Amino acid sequence: MCVLAGYAWGVPKYVRIPDSEVDPPLLAAVQDIVRRALPDLDLGAEPEVGWFADTRTLAPDRVRSAPAVFVPGDGYAKAGNVPPFVRYSRDAGWTPSRPLILLNRNACPPDTALHELRHLWQIKAGLYRADQYATQELEDDADAWAAAAMIRLRVPPAWGLAGAEGVA
Repeated sequence: MCVLAGYAWGVPKYVRIPDSEVDPPLLAAVQDIVRRALPDLDLGAEPEVGWFADTRTLAPDRVRSAPAVFVPGDGYAKAGNVPPFVRYSRDAGWTPSRPLILLNRNACPPDTALHELRHLWQIKAGLYRADQYATQELEDDADAWAAAAMIRLRVPPAWGLAGAEGVA
């Protein structure tokens, strides 16, 4: 889980949104980063990247009609998340078959997708369960791996998304 520092207005709540509600250059940049990072992780499946939006940025009727609302248990704003239903077992593989990472359409720095992909690797390795809080060691590992992957993949620390030209 990637936490946004300095993001306050009470406890955030999020709803899942379709790809069509995400800025197209951001969508393309994240898809590119995920595609290029996957060979390093050996997840055995191609993850699904989903998106969420802060309910404070949506019309009230939109929030009321949402099938589910995600409220972070720790009360901190999120840039990304692996939902608690994502699991891996050696016998059955991934549940769901395409493990899901969720990213915040309004607050998704380039390292967030990489951080969440590393959490999937931690789940597959039996180090982490998405239905429990990650230890500081697991968060530090995800941060370190994401930072190293950004260097290896030549991803700039900020998007520069006027057409996604900032993504190498």
